Amino acid sequence: MASNKNPSQRTAVIATIDPDAYAVGCLATAEFRAQRPAAEGRVVAFFSQQGGVGTTTLAVNTAYLAATGNKPGSVVLCDGAVQFGTVAAHLGISPIRDMAAFVSDSEGSSAMAACLTDEPTSGLSVLAAPRSPLDGTAITPEDMTRVLIELRRRASLVIVDTPPTLDLLTLAVLDSADRIMVVTDAVTPTVLGTASLLAILEAEGLGGDRISVVLNRFSSFDGNLSERLVRERLGRPVTHVVPYDRNFVVAATRGRPLVSGRLSPALQVPLSSIADDAAGIRRAAAGTGR
Repeated sequence: MASNKNPSQRTAVIATIDPDAYAVGCLATAEFRAQRPAAEGRVVAFFSQQGGVGTTTLAVNTAYLAATGNKPGSVVLCDGAVQFGTVAAHLGISPIRDMAAFVSDSEGSSAMAACLTDEPTSGLSVLAAPRSPLDGTAITPEDMTRVLIELRRRASLVIVDTPPTLDLLTLAVLDSADRIMVVTDAVTPTVLGTASLLAILEAEGLGGDRISVVLNRFSSFDGNLSERLVRERLGRPVTHVVPYDRNFVVAATRGRPLVSGRLSPALQVPLSSIADDAAGIRRAAAGTGR
């Protein structure tokens, strides 16, 4: 029998993690961290265990905002949702080559430049997810680690959108990340799932100061959890609070990030704060206090 749940609101199943497979998948990351030059770029992952909370929207708008006014190509947005990634659609671009092309290219790291697509109005470079979901299934955790190593060698900031599944591919991204933006909303089932996710990340050595919690689509209407209750149920502060705004939906439909136009102060402040956080400028938590 088909489920009557809305797929965009369905909590992802947390995959069983084989410690041996995880160790193999992240070995290249561990080796690279030990010899990584300080001049190489930051990797920032946007992740939620729950679909439909705006993770991709935040990743795209943060990357666009970070790229605007900077040297073209200094910020790269990588679509880590390798089977059904939508980063390119959010930006209204049609990449000719993608992550699968880079992984399969015999030229190795020198092939990356040809696999990136430029977003013309911001200077943002994009490594799109494979156009075919079947090509996405062939990408391994080792491939993903190699992709991120190459991107951080080319750019000062690499932002990665991830799918709502904590599998080996996602763990490879999170293990490579300098900052993990954990996205949630003020709905009880989502917050409970996020609390479980944070506990898992902590146990995997991916927690602590490495994580920023983003409370997205926040509204104080009756029935939504307050920011205070979200903090209490998560057991940690909320780093960024982004208010609900239907214009995010309009912008995604048009294939233009909302930050490409004029923003209200209510959105400008939290989105700029997230972009600063991604760039390594950590400010005081910008909660509403409610």
